[in-house]
Amino acid sequence: MADQRGGGITWTEKTWNPIRGCRRISDECTRCYAEITAGRFCGEGQPYHGLATLTPSGPRWTGVIRMVEDHLEDPLRWTRPQLVFVNSMSDLFYDDLPVADIDRIVLVMALAGRHTFQVLTKRYKRMASYLADPDTPWRLGQLFSSGFPGGPFTKRRAEWFTTVMQRPAPKAQNVAVTWPLPNVWWGFSAGRQDTFDQAMAHLATPKVRAGAAVIWWSAEPLLEAIEPGMHLSALDWAVAGGESQDGCRPMNDAWARTIWTRCADLGVAFHMKQLGGHPNPRKKLHELPPDLQIRDYPRTAKR
Repeated sequence: MADQRGGGITWTEKTWNPIRGCRRISDECTRCYAEITAGRFCGEGQPYHGLATLTPSGPRWTGVIRMVEDHLEDPLRWTRPQLVFVNSMSDLFYDDLPVADIDRIVLVMALAGRHTFQVLTKRYKRMASYLADPDTPWRLGQLFSSGFPGGPFTKRRAEWFTTVMQRPAPKAQNVAVTWPLPNVWWGFSAGRQDTFDQAMAHLATPKVRAGAAVIWWSAEPLLEAIEPGMHLSALDWAVAGGESQDGCRPMNDAWARTIWTRCADLGVAFHMKQLGGHPNPRKKLHELPPDLQIRDYPRTAKR
């Protein structure tokens, strides 16, 4: 699991990848760093064999996705509280990932309450459906009660349920997990106006907000000017950044300033990740324009 404190992804501390693999769904994926990274390790016997391939046009996802069972429960073993970016090398709401596997990943996040998990997806419609589904907390509760993770319902797990869930340990199989999960930030990626508008049409609803303590927007790569309008008031956090891989498309600083200004007007936390460019994406705080040296985090959920 990659440690980001040395200057990798500025808005997180650690990455956790219980799944691997993906597929491009828009031109915003054209210079995907995860696809490029997977291409470096797609040979026989390597972690992304069968998940990515090398083509004359560069590395490409094959569309195959794979659970990494050996890393599924990693956060339960990390003792120091951290900000954890979930699936930096995939997408939790990938079309072919069964909801049962999504549930297992989300339950680990619920159990690892010392950490704050940052989910980021381009499949915002599926995420919205998951958050709005009244059966989601019940499925998670049933999964926990039935013995995942770590076997049968032990005394330690009963104590966890009493202290974290703030209710008596269950005796029946039908258990509801407290919802929304207070330690999970649900994010979507949108670097173009159309993508942002379509995402907000699904996410800015009372049912989705009721299922998310924090909803955030990653405007990276920011590929054009985006006017978020009042939709922004439904969010808790916005991150902006330019593309940084070889052949990257430039970001205009004014596009980031527009988002920052709207965030300031509406009281939404803003984080300027990087200006973009290659080979130096200018991600260190002192490299940013003075008025964009802002790296805030969401403080509370809107209710």
